[in-house]
Amino acid sequence: MLHLIGAHYNYGSVPFGFRLSEVSGIGGNMYDKLVHFSFGFLIVYPLRELCLRIAKMKGFWAYVVPFCMVLALGALYEVFEWVTVLQYGETAGYLFIGGNDPFDTTKDLAVAAMGSLLALVIVLVFEIVEHRGAFWQTFKKSFTRDARTHPKEDTLLHKDII
Repeated sequence: MLHLIGAHYNYGSVPFGFRLSEVSGIGGNMYDKLVHFSFGFLIVYPLRELCLRIAKMKGFWAYVVPFCMVLALGALYEVFEWVTVLQYGETAGYLFIGGNDPFDTTKDLAVAAMGSLLALVIVLVFEIVEHRGAFWQTFKKSFTRDARTHPKEDTLLHKDII
């Protein structure tokens, strides 16, 4: 819905964004930042669930990998945004990105990171409360290697193929 509203008004012209700017005391239209914050906040939990259920991640990695995925997806979107601005010119680009700030990309990624960090902290608190001692054991264990034996490089290089 947020993207539909942004597409309807153009991100730099959404009336609610001007109201957010008045309330926060920050100049410009804040709607673009709201959308990026919401992206980070809302997508990191489903990404975390994918990491838990499909990749079987546990502990520390179940928090860091989804966070990195949000940053990667946000950066990919910013590349698409840049290509769009190059393709359609400065005027259309101004309306598309909501301004001509040279640090817009950096700010958008920072806001998405803040949204995802907030969501992950909320999940972390719930996990700690729900699992208490077992949570910290799993968290510590995620930094250690498993018990499987891994072949050494020498074994792989000098093994007979026949």
